[in-house]
Parts: sequence; structure tokens; C-alpha cells
Amino acid sequence: MKKLIFCLLVMVLCSTVAFAGIVISNTGKTFDLSSVYPEVGELTSEDEVEYDARQVIGTITIDDTTDKTDLELDFSNMQFVFPGQGESTRSYDINLVYKQKTTFRGQETSSFRQSEIIHDVNGKHTFNIPATEGENVSTIEDLELSWTQKFYISLVWLLEGYCFTDEYWGTGILHDGLQHFIEDYASAYVSAVQIDIVLVLPELTAEEEYNMVNSDNGYVGTCKLSTGEEIRFYGSYKGKPENVELSLSVAQNDNSRAIDLDDTSVQPDSSGLDIGTYEYVVTYPAGYDGSHAFYIFASSSDDPTTAGKAFTLIHENGTNALEYEVGLSGGGSSEKWFSGTDSVAIGSGVTNDEAKLLASDNNYSSYAVSDNGRTTRGYGGSILFRLTDAQMNEDPLAGDYSSTIYFHVLSCE
Repeated sequence: MKKLIFCLLVMVLCSTVAFAGIVISNTGKTFDLSSVYPEVGELTSEDEVEYDARQVIGTITIDDTTDKTDLELDFSNMQFVFPGQGESTRSYDINLVYKQKTTFRGQETSSFRQSEIIHDVNGKHTFNIPATEGENVSTIEDLELSWTQKFYISLVWLLEGYCFTDEYWGTGILHDGLQHFIEDYASAYVSAVQIDIVLVLPELTAEEEYNMVNSDNGYVGTCKLSTGEEIRFYGSYKGKPENVELSLSVAQNDNSRAIDLDDTSVQPDSSGLDIGTYEYVVTYPAGYDGSHAFYIFASSSDDPTTAGKAFTLIHENGTNALEYEVGLSGGGSSEKWFSGTDSVAIGSGVTNDEAKLLASDNNYSSYAVSDNGRTTRGYGGSILFRLTDAQMNEDPLAGDYSSTIYFHVLSCE
């Protein structure tokens, strides 16, 4: 059965100090785990790359370290996992946005500037964090400045008249000017670093959507820092629409226990033999129109997304077999026949061939009840049996035959 599902991600993160000068915080926003969150754009110029703040799992700020530090972020298998149910997972990606403030000539830049964006995290990434307590630099290569800042330094150097000295005139004026400025002041350094951990959610796969567990919370993702801290983020996946209830019942009759394979009613292309009844009941809240939302079909597979083999009666000797079809009828509509090989796809954007399925608006049973804003509808009909022409050139072997039929109810949403 396809599940009607949606989700809500609840962020839980404690601000903490991992070592001197590092603080972990987050936006406190919630996430919809069924949504698609895009990749952060490429950093190709001095322009800041915009991304949705609601995607930020956590922010790491470092502004008081005396030594250079390697900081590793480890996201392990990069999946939200529902504990105790290993197949219920939600894959995600991570983008890391590295930003910094720079102090030079005693003045710190007013805000963090993006200097690197890491898209391909692959579970782990290590940052080389510079010392932020005024470690001076002595060469241009050691100074991690933007091109705007470098141009400003060069302009200051030019205006102060150094370009007209014999030492620098006419040769490598931009590079030499920067170098001279640094040597003069020797006070430029990266004074603070900030890393945004940005969640990227690809489209749910059909398998992920099918296996999602309805729960108030429980899905867990983690990011472990090499400093010993751990960022944990939690998710939930609820039914959609809320409080939709569905039940299915199938009842056999005496015909199903003793089918005469010579009877004309079970021959290929006949009207079929009535071997039982089915009924599924749907209850949904006010404001939700479920009258055309549900469909039922029969197959030989217990998984509606996996095609089974043709329906087959197996003789008690375990070798002889007869292929057959299952028909479903209801509400005066013409019956629909299934070979056992039918299946459906589930997932966002999937459209099934509903013409192959028994439409709910054509197989109402006799009631639709409303109570306290909730509506209950029952759908049902007969289950039919007939042989195919696959074995019609052979005489069936006398004896007992058996087979299994699976019935699946799904929503078109």
C-alpha cells in the first residue's frame, strides 16, 4: 500500500564550546524532510552566494585560537536513520560555506565574507583553521584576503607614494606594492572564521518514501567534530493527510476451496467464477475529498512496487501448474482482470496508469458515513477467477491445486 505521508524535521542542538574560541549554534528552524532543498551555488566572484537560511543545520564560529587548527566534520553515512528500522532512512547531502573576517591596520571587516564553498563532502571534510589571535603574516601568499581587499591595499600603497620610488618603479607594481604594504604594517590576519553547515535534500526515492515510518520524531542525523563535539538533528515523517485511516478485508467463499477446472465459468475469457469478496474502508478528516483517491489491484507479489509472476495454481505434486487471472468487480462497474504481474510506482511526481486499476468511484459499497467532521467510505465487490489459455492444449492433472493472491490498496496522491 502506498503511504500518505509528510514529515517535519525538528532541530535540536546545544550551543557548546569545543575548544577556546569555537561556538556551535543553529537557526532553530524546522525542516520538511519530504521537500527538496537545492545545492548552494558556486562562488565565482566577489558576490555573496545566497542560500535559504532554513537549510542551515548548524553554524560553527571560531574567533579566539592561538594556533592553527585542523577541524574535521564527519557526517558518517549521510542518512537520517530511524533507530530500530534500518531500512527506513532518508539520504541527504551537505554543502559547507566557509567564511572569514580579516583584520588589517587594526581594523576588522564588519561582516563575514564567503571565501570557499565545499559541495562534494562525501561524508567528511577537514578545514585548516588559521590562528585568529593576531598572528601576523609576512607575505602576500600568507594573507587570505579577497581581491577587493587586495585592491584597496594596493590603492593605499600607491596613494602613499611608494610607487614612485626607484625600488618599485615599473616592475611588478601590484605585487611589490602589496608586499611593501605588508612589510610596513605587518598586521593583517584572519581574525575569525565561520562555517555554515547547509542541508541539501534530493528528491525522495520511491524506496525511501515507501519505507518512511510515521512518527512524531525519531529520525536522527549526526555530525561529529574532531574536537569531540557532536551535532545531532532529528526528523519525523507523519501521515498525510492527517489521521487518514485505511483497512482492507478479504473473505473467501466455498467456491475458492473447490474450483471445478472443467466448469465453463472458469474457462479463458469467461465471465469468471465468484470466489469471494473484498472491502476496504477509508476514514478521513473534513476538507479532504477521498472519493476518487483510492484504488485496488491484485498481484502475485506482496510488494505493490515489484512485479510478480503470472498467477499460478500449483498442483500438490509441486510441479504441475495452471495459470489463471483474478477479476475485481464492484458497484455495477465492469470487472477488471489482473494477470499477477501488475505493479505500481510510488514517489514524488509519479503517475500510475489508473485505468489499469479498479477506480474507487466505480466500486462504492452501500455507505458513506460522516461523524464529527470525519467521513468514512466503504468500497467493495466480488473477487473472480478464470483460467488463461496457456495450458489449454493440455488436460489438467487431477488433484488439489493452491495459490496465493495479494490485494493492494493505494492512493493516487
